[in-house]
Amino acid sequence: MNKEYYEQRRDELIHQKNRELEKCTKDSDRIKSDLHRLMEEASLGIDMAQQEIYRTGDRIYQGLLPQGFEADRAEVGISVRRFQDMCDNEVENYRQQVRAVEQRRDDISLSYQKQISNLDERYSCGEKE
Repeated sequence: MNKEYYEQRRDELIHQKNRELEKCTKDSDRIKSDLHRLMEEASLGIDMAQQEIYRTGDRIYQGLLPQGFEADRAEVGISVRRFQDMCDNEVENYRQQVRAVEQRRDDISLSYQKQISNLDERYSCGEKE
């Protein structure tokens, strides 16, 4: 293997590796951004719902709302907890996606490092193309 071919092939491998790693980084950044947005919006919605549940409870206690609203208040509380559980599941799903992308990035790095090392070894041994 001549030096020119070796250098060209090595540069190609490094370029391919960097391109694939860049794609992984973009995927990871997009997923993390979506996760952050979900967490912020869900937290805000849950906080607002819980505040309204407490305010409704206070109004019932003060006699400003009929006692019959207590059952509705309890149902809303259950719905908020279900929504929280759904959000928690979605957050975990996003985290799994991030871990999968990070694992893919590690696999890509290792694979290309092996290919480059193999190429380096073949060149150092004077192997033909």
